[in-house]
This record gives sequence, C-alpha cells and structure tokens, in this order.
Amino acid sequence: MKAAVKCMCSLMLFVVTISCKNQNNNGLILRQIMRDDDGTVYKRVYKIPEAPEIELVEVYFRDGRVKEQYCRKNGKLEGFRLIYYANGQLSETGNWHNDQRTGLFTYYRIDGQLDCTQNFSLLGETMKE
Repeated sequence: MKAAVKCMCSLMLFVVTISCKNQNNNGLILRQIMRDDDGTVYKRVYKIPEAPEIELVEVYFRDGRVKEQYCRKNGKLEGFRLIYYANGQLSETGNWHNDQRTGLFTYYRIDGQLDCTQNFSLLGETMKE
C-alpha cells in the first residue's frame, strides 16, 4: 500500500512539474510571476532556452500593459532594455553590459517622436548626438 501511495505521489509531482513549464509562443519558459497584494501581476521572468544564463524580465503597469522589458544575467542588466510610457509608446531603448549602458540609446517623447540619442562607451563616457 505504501509503495502504491509513493508511486502515485511521484507521478503527480512529475505531472505538476511538466505542466508548470509554461512555455509561451516565443519558446520562452515562464520561471516566475510576481504579484501585488491585490493579485495583479507586475512582473514575469522567463528563461531563454537558447541562452540558459540569460533571463527575460517583463514589468507591467497596473492595467497589464508592458512597462519595461529587459534581459539580465546573474541579476545584472545584460542585453536590450525597452521602457514604455503608460500610453504604450516607447520611451527608451538601449543595450546594457554588466549593468552598464553601452552603445546607442534612443529616447522618445510621450507622443512617440524621437527626442534624442546618446552613445555610451564601456567606460561610461557619453557623446550626445
């Protein structure tokens, strides 16, 4: 009897583990969901199968629209980062390496018009364009 219960529990755990992989349409695997006290999702973290050391993070406004998207490696910004206004317009784009801005950053006004660009070197120096 005990062996049958253990087997059933192991099988149920296996089924739950398989169903929690939550792969979305882009092939990303949902790793974590963070919610406010009222249950509203404010952040999701995805695993990228092709780059297991990199995570994709999405932060949301209260209405569920995307506020920010970025990649991180070992808890530090690594790769692209997109920031949006509450109206859905893009606010800022740029790339990061080891928590530092690198390369061209583009900033937009709330109406979607280009505001300015700024170029960052790995040493942190900037050149406005």
